[in-house]
Amino acid sequence: MVFPGAPLSRFYAKGEIKPRYYNPESFFDEVHFAVFADEDVKPKKVRGLVGDADIFIHPVGPKKIFSLPRLLRKVEDLAREVRPDVLRAFDPVWAGYFCVRTASRIGAKSVVSLHGDYDRDLRHYAFKFGDYRALPNLLFTERAIEPYVLGNADAVVYVYKFIERYAKKFNPKRAELIYNRAYVGGRKFEPRFPKRVKGIFVGREIREKNQIALVKAFERLPDSLKAELLLIGNGSEFDAVHSYVEVNSLPVKMVKSVLHDGIAKHYEEANVFLSANLYGGIEIPTMEAMTHSLPVVKGYPPLDDDLDFLKGNALLVKNEPTGFASAVTRLFSSREKYLRYARSAFQTISGISGEKMEAKEARLYASLISQAKTL
Repeated sequence: MVFPGAPLSRFYAKGEIKPRYYNPESFFDEVHFAVFADEDVKPKKVRGLVGDADIFIHPVGPKKIFSLPRLLRKVEDLAREVRPDVLRAFDPVWAGYFCVRTASRIGAKSVVSLHGDYDRDLRHYAFKFGDYRALPNLLFTERAIEPYVLGNADAVVYVYKFIERYAKKFNPKRAELIYNRAYVGGRKFEPRFPKRVKGIFVGREIREKNQIALVKAFERLPDSLKAELLLIGNGSEFDAVHSYVEVNSLPVKMVKSVLHDGIAKHYEEANVFLSANLYGGIEIPTMEAMTHSLPVVKGYPPLDDDLDFLKGNALLVKNEPTGFASAVTRLFSSREKYLRYARSAFQTISGISGEKMEAKEARLYASLISQAKTL
């Protein structure tokens, strides 16, 4: 049974139907979703999310503080009826709480995955940027929810090394690194040295993603590079960044959204991926770009001076416009340098490909179920 991060209709609307995302290697015969909404998309529209399994979507109602006891009973009754082997949540707060509590009460295993560091990402930047709408809830869950979830889940999965410290903060029973899935498929490294710069970044337009640094970097590039930048993503900063681009007549194209199936075309048309993300770790689009042999220029996040597998395999720069402008200029001034980083990107991601991570996640489920049977 899965507690997704949002109603599945939201993923359907964005075209984010990633094959087997909730059922690695079609490990389970049935996948049930407990969705916190009054209604959701028809199962057949999102069937690809579960591979070969039968899919069941159970809208259990929205989360409201005064209805939580009733909702907890409803989810527990549903779980007793479905009798899942494993319950899975994709955050360590409310979905995680429902997951771990319900699993413990029906005698099933629970897995909670972490896709960010709630201390050094969410709480840090909520304080830094004065997000007083998010802060009260983040401070409440830090003390009342997260310790229970991460300390009692049968397995805590974290998707990049930056999260490891937070993942182990509450002494989990088991913590395992399983990177986000970026599939290599049948792609091979094909050396090519472009004559002009075509940069790309994919991510929400919010302050923490820091797209404005990339825009200002391209403003500084010499005309001889004939540089273009594509930004894909929408969010609270879209209008401000777009206004800066328009006022200064910059070679930057901004697209609010692209269906997931169509994103590959944009990677194929680009020749360098850039990220000024302030959050620690390595975002999925960076990894997806690497499967297309794009060299990566990545700014060091303020709280992450490691950057995991990108060290030595990407141009890591000071996270400011001049750092990016200098790195891009150097990258495209040398065929040898460009091809070295392009090849390194592809070889690195091939070692932790989506295929390998999917198999690793399936093995995690198998080991938990085997463990349960021996108790």
